[in-house]
Amino acid sequence: MKQNFSIGIVGSGKMGEVMIKGIVRGEVTSPELIIATGPRDERGVELRDRYKIHTSTSNLAVVEADVVILAIRPLHLAAVLEQLRGKIPKSSAILSIVTAKPIAMIARWLHSTNIVRAALNTPCAIGKGVIEWTSQSTISEQAIRPVVSIFNALGKHYPVSDEDSVDRGTVCEGTGSAMVYYGAECLIDGAVRIGASRHAAERRTLEMMQGTIEYALSQLGEKSVTDLRHEVTSPGGTTCAAVYELDRGGSRVAVADAMKAAHKCVKELRK
Repeated sequence: MKQNFSIGIVGSGKMGEVMIKGIVRGEVTSPELIIATGPRDERGVELRDRYKIHTSTSNLAVVEADVVILAIRPLHLAAVLEQLRGKIPKSSAILSIVTAKPIAMIARWLHSTNIVRAALNTPCAIGKGVIEWTSQSTISEQAIRPVVSIFNALGKHYPVSDEDSVDRGTVCEGTGSAMVYYGAECLIDGAVRIGASRHAAERRTLEMMQGTIEYALSQLGEKSVTDLRHEVTSPGGTTCAAVYELDRGGSRVAVADAMKAAHKCVKELRK
């Protein structure tokens, strides 16, 4: 249900647009109450034409918004916080989706008691995202309410008790999405290798993955994904042969190591 609060989004790159698209698609608030900032005029024109929102090249354009969303790279956060310091009303909610950077850092610059930090992924653009989030214990009901409305439009969201959980969410949901795409690439390349056309392989692989995931979700709580794989892994069969090669190639260890490397990167960015 459309509500009547304003949203300012600092950052109009990939994740900024994910937020814009999900919010507009979910009719969280009127597009005319949304403003996004970024350094390039031409990017602002694209977003205005696509979503009917307002844009600006000045980050100060967001300071009167009821919810200020920080959707920038970690490298740029300190400079942006310096620009915004002392200019955002204390009643406004601040939602950061900046990778790794803790709430305490934002609070030091902005002197806010209404900060939420979240890890999310690109399917938020179509209301199918997974979000892990936490907030300051001091956050007001007035400030948290519109933020939760935004999360409801973006997908499934899970409040967690600490920022370490948000960091893990960055890996499991954020990097995890990219790893799913990588897995799809591998399946498509494999199909082409055995004679399928790339066009057909791409569509059918993605449809197969969608159906498989929906089926696994329908069995959640009754059967694990391991149970479901065992059901289709007959001794001496085609799936058994494929899984054997994956295990022989160390794919399970490689995936675990990839997630560990991503988590290490998050910790380094947090410094």
